[in-house]
Amino acid sequence: MSPLASRKADRELLLALADALQVSKSNLRRDPCGDWNIFGRRGHISTDGIATHIYLQPGTKRRWEKAKRSLGFLTVTQDGDDEGTMKMVDLPTAGQAGLVRKLVGMRKAPPLSEERRAALSLNFSPKSGVSAGSSAVPNPGHCLLPVTATAACRTLDKAGGKT
Repeated sequence: MSPLASRKADRELLLALADALQVSKSNLRRDPCGDWNIFGRRGHISTDGIATHIYLQPGTKRRWEKAKRSLGFLTVTQDGDDEGTMKMVDLPTAGQAGLVRKLVGMRKAPPLSEERRAALSLNFSPKSGVSAGSSAVPNPGHCLLPVTATAACRTLDKAGGKT
């Protein structure tokens, strides 16, 4: 299997895990090596294509010991003094997902209702990338700014005076 196909399979597995954990898909990002991970404030979740590995860095030895006890459904694969890696073979249940979210440091994503999804799709114009509620005008030499900011924006001309 090519590395590209492997990374695509890893991403699909982590997307399924993000759904099971009920976390935002924006937590799914690439690490410096180009591998997909789900990042939290106190650790990250990666995969080898078969199982997922949760790296936890709670900060102290006591917190690490407590994390190992509370995540008894996972297998500890690397046991450091105040950090470690645990292996998860199956997707977590709702109760297990709450524990994993808490210990890795991820917020639960609120469910997106159909009404909210429709309202968001009306407010965003994917063609221009500009919200439909605000108008933006091009300002030469600057990025797109809202009209009120464009009116307040002053640039210096070549002579050093304000335009």
